[in-house]
Amino acid sequence: MKAIILAMLLFAVPVSASAKMSDEDCARVSGYILFAAMGRDLGSHPQDILAGLVGRGLEHDAAMSILEAVFLTMPDASPDEVAISFFNYCTSEAV
Repeated sequence: MKAIILAMLLFAVPVSASAKMSDEDCARVSGYILFAAMGRDLGSHPQDILAGLVGRGLEHDAAMSILEAVFLTMPDASPDEVAISFFNYCTSEAV
C-alpha cells in the first residue's frame, strides 16, 4: 500500500518531461513530505500545512496528495520514515 501511495505522489508532483525524477527533485519532494509530516505531529491543521506547501511553490493537487499520504495513508509513520520511504522509492530503479 505504501508503494502505491508513493507512486501516486510521483505522478502528482510536476516534473520535467521525463518519467523518472532526478535525485534533486526526489529530495525536494521528500522535503515537502517531511514538512507536512512534522506539521502533523506538531498538531497543525491540514489546511495550514496545505497553505504552507502551496506557499513554498507546490501545486495544489500535489500538496493534497502529500497531505493524503501523511494524514490518511501513513498516519502513524514518523516524519523521517515517510520522507525517507518516498525518497528511496523515488530514486529506485522501480520508478
